[in-house]
Amino acid sequence: NRLLLTLPWQVGDGIVISNGPATASNPNEESGVNASSPLTDDGWRKLVEEERRDLAMSMEKLDGEQKNKVSALLPIVEKITSFELEMKKLSDKALKEKTAMLKASIKAGKTLDDILPEAFAVAREAFRRATGIRLYEVQLLAGIVLHQGKIAEMKTGEGKTYVSVLPAYLHALGGQKTHIFTTNGYLAKRDYQKMQKFYKLIGIKSGLIYEKTMTSMGRIYVLLLNVLAGVMIAAFLKDFHHVGLGRGAVDAGIFSINLYLLCCVLSSRVLSPVKMIKKVISLIKRLYRQSRKISKEQTYLEADIVHTTIETGYDVLLGSLNAKELSQVFAIVDEADHTFIDQSGTALAISRRIGDGVGEHLRSIAEALNPSVDFIVQGSKISLTSEGKRKVNERIKEQEEKFDKKTEPSISGAKNWLKNRRDKSLMPPFILTSKLHKLTQQKESQEASQKITLGKLSPEDFIEAYLSVKLFYKKDVNYTVDNKEIKVIDYLTGRIKKNHRYSLKIHQLLELKEGLRPQVSEDIMSLPVNVLFRLYGKLAGMTGTIDFLFARKELERIYGISDVVVIPTRKPSRREDITPKVFLDNERRYEAMINRIKELQNQKRAVLVTLETLKESLELSQLLKEQRIRHGLLNARTEKNERSIIKNAGRESAVTLSTKMVGRGTDIRPEDSVLRAGGLFVLY
Repeated sequence: NRLLLTLPWQVGDGIVISNGPATASNPNEESGVNASSPLTDDGWRKLVEEERRDLAMSMEKLDGEQKNKVSALLPIVEKITSFELEMKKLSDKALKEKTAMLKASIKAGKTLDDILPEAFAVAREAFRRATGIRLYEVQLLAGIVLHQGKIAEMKTGEGKTYVSVLPAYLHALGGQKTHIFTTNGYLAKRDYQKMQKFYKLIGIKSGLIYEKTMTSMGRIYVLLLNVLAGVMIAAFLKDFHHVGLGRGAVDAGIFSINLYLLCCVLSSRVLSPVKMIKKVISLIKRLYRQSRKISKEQTYLEADIVHTTIETGYDVLLGSLNAKELSQVFAIVDEADHTFIDQSGTALAISRRIGDGVGEHLRSIAEALNPSVDFIVQGSKISLTSEGKRKVNERIKEQEEKFDKKTEPSISGAKNWLKNRRDKSLMPPFILTSKLHKLTQQKESQEASQKITLGKLSPEDFIEAYLSVKLFYKKDVNYTVDNKEIKVIDYLTGRIKKNHRYSLKIHQLLELKEGLRPQVSEDIMSLPVNVLFRLYGKLAGMTGTIDFLFARKELERIYGISDVVVIPTRKPSRREDITPKVFLDNERRYEAMINRIKELQNQKRAVLVTLETLKESLELSQLLKEQRIRHGLLNARTEKNERSIIKNAGRESAVTLSTKMVGRGTDIRPEDSVLRAGGLFVLY
């Protein structure tokens, strides 16, 4: 799926109802209909016949097994489409009443399979009215596959984003909640906002869970914090109008005085203005955290459909979401190959920093060692030779006074304290941090902070580990340094993994390698990704590439998902896959890439160059600059500008470099002149 040519009819997710041609069809065809002038019965039949003719041609490219699977579902799709004209005639109110009627049918004894055709037809029509997009029959096929608890493989550009609402609506009718997982918070928020009008039209409650979501209560706290800051400034200026708050600031000032007095009472002493400000901010932050937790609990409890990310696992760990309740929830996962297989060995962990770690002493010892003489590399393992061990022991004796193995009991004490706290998930974070700090810090002097904490590792083991990290973890490939912090790069998406740290002291050793002050972190709770999804009562997923033997075996072994169904494209694919070229080194590969880019620019084509790592993207970008070729650069360092970069990627002669596109979720829409020149060219 990396060697894609995005062609004229592959630029949308459905038929866009507008005054012009449908954006998802060939621009030379009139596949769309005007929203203000509905299709006649004859026009509708013609549209359906054309769609099925194209579908039949696409199915010819499937292998025998997949073709039989899709053929078995076609009668259901035809039944769904048979309701379409009937649904179009209903008013919005009547269409919404269909939801109540279908719920009553379930209570009367019908199954979800019994009501599926009519339910999908209701959702399809409501979606058309809410978004102006009529879902294709291939999208209906994918929706049925998801309802059956299978994986739907859909090619890029075929509209996976919209498919999930069909089975989610069906399960809501049966009283079962659905969690729709996307790869990042941006996509979760985007999809949630896109579907709001649709959910309202059919009378379904929805919710959004992601790391940056701010509740209404949270907004009040933030506003309050801003007002208090303004009042404090105004107090120094002795004029409330200087901060533009007027009478509101006076009221806020009275409130802040009351809050100040309350803080004084709580602390049994009068606070200085600076300490008062810190106390107020701390209190507001604590209230804000609590409001977010309450809001999340309410969202999980009340919403029929929740748009979320894998960060939901942290809510399970912290108690905002009851793990036992997930056995009654249906989970639909986008980019299923990435989440189910690539991240199956990943664990979501909540950790705390508990003090300083290894200092420069071990690093200086390790850096003085010579390869082959003092240590040997065997595959991915590094071992000290007898000569290396001798040098290490000599250096350790020289710095013996700087080793303090007595810190280990204090760390064990922290672990025991946490283990005995059954209600630790309800504990305010600042209290938890304070307790750990007190338990793990034996001295507050500067000398204590310079000592080396080895934990259970011997100095030799630690040095071997440092050398392994130094050789095998590459900057701008596995991680990057931003604002004096090590940031982990997701090798599958090219994005920075927010709030992630390497485990097994690797992160600490990377901080040493980069000359940063190492911090020791202690895992408090963890939840493997595969365990999280096995908590759900029903699982399904969508992806662009997963129909291969290894993936199928892993899905069945780990998650109990027994089948993958390849959904045919809406129209026969016009994509051209060019034979790959292999180069012995990057220098020749980059040279060939630049020559190809120049050639394509002369043809007025838009070019998307996808690269494995941040380092590669930076290297090729520098070479393009030397050739004075203007280009966009999308990687872990520039993802804040992602939307504007992608927006320009479809322009005539545009060149865009990007790390892997998994989970980008932003459409590249080629200009008409680019389409006439042959479409978007993807160079990998």
